[in-house]
Amino acid sequence: MTSDTGTTQMRSGATVAHVVLSLQPGGLERLVCDLSVATARMGARVFVYCLDEKGRLAPALESEGIAVKLVGRRAGLGLGLIPRLRRLLLADKIDVLHTHGVDPMLYAGWAARLAGTPVRVHTQHDTMLETKGWRHRLKFRLAGPAFHSVVAVSRMTEQIVARHYRGRGLRTIANGIDVERFRVRTGAEDGERRTAGAGLVIGTVARLAPEKAIDSLIDAFSTVQRAIPNCRLVIVGDGPERESLHARVRELRLESRVEFAGHQQSVERFVRDFDLFVLPSRTEGIPLAMLEAMATGIPVVATAVGGVPEVIVNGESGVLVAPNDSLALSAALIRVLSDPTLRARLGESGAKQVRGSFSLASMAARYRALYHQDRVRGWAAAVRSALMRVTPRAMMTWRGPVSRHEVALTLDDGPDPEFTPKLLEILKRHDVRATFFLIGEKVDRHDGLVRRIVNDGHQIANHSYSHPHFGALTLREARSEIERGRRAVERAHSSAAGRLFRPPRGTLCTASTVLAWLTGSTVVLWSVDYKDFRAETADDITRVAANGRLVAGDIILYHGHNQAALEALPEVLQAARREGLTFVPVSRMCWA
Repeated sequence: MTSDTGTTQMRSGATVAHVVLSLQPGGLERLVCDLSVATARMGARVFVYCLDEKGRLAPALESEGIAVKLVGRRAGLGLGLIPRLRRLLLADKIDVLHTHGVDPMLYAGWAARLAGTPVRVHTQHDTMLETKGWRHRLKFRLAGPAFHSVVAVSRMTEQIVARHYRGRGLRTIANGIDVERFRVRTGAEDGERRTAGAGLVIGTVARLAPEKAIDSLIDAFSTVQRAIPNCRLVIVGDGPERESLHARVRELRLESRVEFAGHQQSVERFVRDFDLFVLPSRTEGIPLAMLEAMATGIPVVATAVGGVPEVIVNGESGVLVAPNDSLALSAALIRVLSDPTLRARLGESGAKQVRGSFSLASMAARYRALYHQDRVRGWAAAVRSALMRVTPRAMMTWRGPVSRHEVALTLDDGPDPEFTPKLLEILKRHDVRATFFLIGEKVDRHDGLVRRIVNDGHQIANHSYSHPHFGALTLREARSEIERGRRAVERAHSSAAGRLFRPPRGTLCTASTVLAWLTGSTVVLWSVDYKDFRAETADDITRVAANGRLVAGDIILYHGHNQAALEALPEVLQAARREGLTFVPVSRMCWA
């Protein structure tokens, strides 16, 4: 089914279950099939669970050795589906749950959470959270807390999902296709078609459903065929609107010019005969059919919906028009069909764009990395959750109460004579009070800078005396580091300053934790890390920030010791304010 996957083995050897409504032909379903095969070839054991029916794509998937199981959802709310799915996940020893569609997300997400499935990922393939009714959005919001990560297939989809998903694991992974399967059409092939007397072919591949707007395409074609008599329209696909679309073609007397090819297992041979591919959709994520046409070198005219403008640069790698505008669509089709040079240029540019940025191998590798990352994070979260349940916040905290709309900004490894004054100016401009975890030996060298931090209204705290790796220290050395660091910050301010302790690198061990408690300290960790210390540009930091929204109670780890971190900090602060959050000293998270 796929070849563009590579041979890299999945590090985790995970067992992955994709959950869908069915495997009836559609973009979402085809992507699940391709991703399943690619993941299996990386060394994973893969299942696909279908809630309603297996569908036409199931046999091809099963021929690749992937088990497709019909769950059999009953009519109605169907809460009994959750324990049934839970039992199935446990029986198949699933490590990674990956859902597609809101109903699979709701039922399988909570089943996996109850089963303790280590990794739970959902992919949102479209922008329908905005266009469907409140029940659709409610299901999504109810399902959200069950997941470690939610993936959007385009930046536009991510922006919409962000309005309804409160978790931090939001990211974008663009759809990808098997670029070897859809190789670029050669000039010789075009010559053969012309010699055979083929006219110009406008084509589309789509499920015949309202959101695909094939009715708008047929209306536009009725205008196009009058301007360009030697053209015809080929529609590949099937769906609920088949009969009404046939009726529309008869009404417009286009039967001899419009071909309904129906569902095709292999669409390549149809796409290679198209002179122009059309995507008339009313809503989309990043459509696979469009990517496949572009990879083949076919010029594309598409509606500017969802993630389509993230793939097509209008006038360079394709032509974009407004949705639901058959007149604009017909004008664009006539323009491109009438200009062979334009068609060649658009096709060449589109192929280069897709083959470079939207391959199946790249997409599968990013999902594989996400599975692995979430698995590691899941075990760490389980340990952290257990510690949080048994340890009072006055002794150790990763985050504060969620009942208040507050977050804490903590700044590590200072004071720094070059960067700390610049940090203070930014914080003053944005009226933010932060907590500086200071290294004792630096405090002793830069006493005046520490006094400025305190005079500006910020809190200071203990980050050890020399920033060692606590795992390599004896208990006596560790105690000395904690107590000397504490005395340094207390000399600079007050006895309360030394009660907050953050071990360097967040290392939790007997030396850094139990000894801190024995000296009367509260161990303060973090729930959000922007990795600003290793960023080369401000965009590196803001991308991390965009992938995880701040929520009440978050403790932010930041350093601010490079130019990229300084440039990104205002956006980090403004993002919190946009969420209605207030910055407070970290002591309020621990002691209030």
